[in-house]
Amino acid sequence: AAGAAADAGATAGAPKPSRKRPALTSAPPVAVSQAQIDRVGETTSEALVSVEPSPTALARMDGVLPQIVQLGLEQGPAKPFEQRSARATATAIDDAAFDLGMHDVSLHNSEGPNKRRRRRRKRQDGRASAQSIPEGSLWADESGSSDDEAQQAVTAEQRAFLKELTERGQQAKRHMDEREADEQGSKEVTVDVYREEALRPAVKSTFHAEHEYDYQGRVWTVPPSTLRPDDDPSAHDCSLPRRLAHVWTGHSKGVQQIEWFPKYAHLLLSGSLDTTCKIFGVYDSSGGGNGRGAKRTYAGHHAPIRAIAFDNDGSTFASSSYDKRVLLWDVEAGVAKTAFGLSSPANSVAFYPEDNNVMLFACADRTVLQVDAREGRIVQRYTHHLSAVNTITFFDQNRRFLTTSDDKKMLAWEMHIPVPIKYIQDPSMQSMPVVRHHPTSSMVACQSMDNQILTFEAGEAVRSHKKRFKGHNSAGYACDIDFSPNGRFITSGDSTGKLFFWDWRTGRRLRHLQAHDQHPCLGVRWHPVEPSWVATCAWDGNIKLWE
Repeated sequence: AAGAAADAGATAGAPKPSRKRPALTSAPPVAVSQAQIDRVGETTSEALVSVEPSPTALARMDGVLPQIVQLGLEQGPAKPFEQRSARATATAIDDAAFDLGMHDVSLHNSEGPNKRRRRRRKRQDGRASAQSIPEGSLWADESGSSDDEAQQAVTAEQRAFLKELTERGQQAKRHMDEREADEQGSKEVTVDVYREEALRPAVKSTFHAEHEYDYQGRVWTVPPSTLRPDDDPSAHDCSLPRRLAHVWTGHSKGVQQIEWFPKYAHLLLSGSLDTTCKIFGVYDSSGGGNGRGAKRTYAGHHAPIRAIAFDNDGSTFASSSYDKRVLLWDVEAGVAKTAFGLSSPANSVAFYPEDNNVMLFACADRTVLQVDAREGRIVQRYTHHLSAVNTITFFDQNRRFLTTSDDKKMLAWEMHIPVPIKYIQDPSMQSMPVVRHHPTSSMVACQSMDNQILTFEAGEAVRSHKKRFKGHNSAGYACDIDFSPNGRFITSGDSTGKLFFWDWRTGRRLRHLQAHDQHPCLGVRWHPVEPSWVATCAWDGNIKLWE
C-alpha cells in the first residue's frame, strides 16, 4: 500500500506529456525512385498482414517515412502548409500508406499462375476418375456436361410418373370443383315447380259446410256485411280477455300455427301436425256469419305443417311442411295452384306486402329464398346466416326486412339486395324464433329462448332497445307473441300452456290465463276487429277463442 501511494505521488508530480502533434518542417526536395516506393509498399504490407509487426519492419517504415512525406509534398499543391493544417497533412500521409499496403495485400491474395495450374490439373484428374466409373452407377460427375446428361436420364425415367401425378392432381381438382358446383347449385336454384294439373291427383280438399254460396250468390269466403274493420288501428279500443268463448276441434294432432283472414278476420286458418290445414268460421249466425265450424280442409303434404301465411287479399294462402315443399292454395276452390320443392324445409313463409306474386322462404339450410310465383323461379337468394333461418319481418314501409336464425343473430336486408345492411349480435342474445312488428310504432318484439321478450327499433336505424318483458317460460319452444290492434298490450304463449299479457308502455305484467293443459301454447293471435278476442292453439289439437 505504501509503495502504491509513492507511485501515485510520483505520477501526480510528473508533468503530463503534450498531446499536440509536432509540426512538420519543410525539407529540401529529395528524388524518390520507384524501387523505394515498392519497398514502402512491401514494408506496409508486412505491417498490415502481421498481427505484431517486427522491429525490422518498423525500422524500415521509419526510414522511408520522410521520403513518403516528401513525395506527398511534391505531388501536392505549391504551398501545402498555407492551404491545409498539419492534421490534414498527416491524414493524407496515412491514407497514402494504407492504400499502398492494401494494394499489396490484394496482389498477395489474388490467384496466381501456380494456383490456376494446380486447379486445372485437379479437374483433369477428376474427369479421368469419372470415366473409370461403370455406366449406371449411383455416383454422378460434378462437371457441367455430366450433370446435363444425368438430368436428361432422370427426366426420361420419371417422365411417365410425373405425368401420372399431374393427371391425378387435375382429376382431383376437377372432382372438387364439380362437387362444390353441385352443392352450390343445389342451394341456389334447386326448386321443383309443379302446377295445378300435376298436383291434382296428389292433393285433396274437403268442404264441410252445407253450401259454398249463400242465397245471394256470395261465396263462403266473403266477410259478413255487418263487419266494419277500423282503418286506424290506434283508435281501436282493446281490453284484456277474461273467459273462454269457443273451442274449435277437428285436427287429430297438435296445431302448430294459426292465422286470421286479412283485415276482416272472419275466418281462421290453422296448420297442424297431422299434415293438413283447416279454415274455421269465426262468427256464428247470430253475428252475421255462417257458423263457427270447420269450413274446408286442405290435404296435400306428407309431413307435419311448419308454417302458414295468407297473401295480402286472402284469396291464397301458403303452407310449408317438413316434406320440403311449399304449396299455394286457392282458398275458395280448395285446389293447390303451385308447389315449390325445396332442398330443405321452410321455417317461415311470407308474401311481399306490395306484390302477392313475390314470396320469401326462410329455409333450414341457412338461406332466405325470394321466389316469383308467376315464373316459378328463384329471383334472389340471401345467404349470410350460419344456421337455420326462422323468421321474416318487413319494416320501413316494406322496403326492408329482418331475419332471425338459430345462429343467435338478427340481420337487416334491403329488398332485392343479397347483402345485409345491419348485423345485430350480442353474447347475451339467444335464438329468437318469433318476431312481431308493433302496429303503431317502428318497434319489433322478439321471443327469446332465455324466457324473455326482447325489443328492437326497426326504423331508419335498426338497433336494440332496453325494454324487456319477463315472467313467462318459453325456453325450448317457439311460443308465439302478438300485439293488440292499438299496440297497448302484448301477449305471449308459455311452455306450460299459459297465456300472458303485459302493458307495452310500462312493461308490467297484467294477467295470465291457463289457456291449455299439459301442452305448450304455441299460437297466439289477437283479433284485428273485435276489441278483446284472442285465439290460441296448442299441441293438444284444440284452438280456443278468448274474450
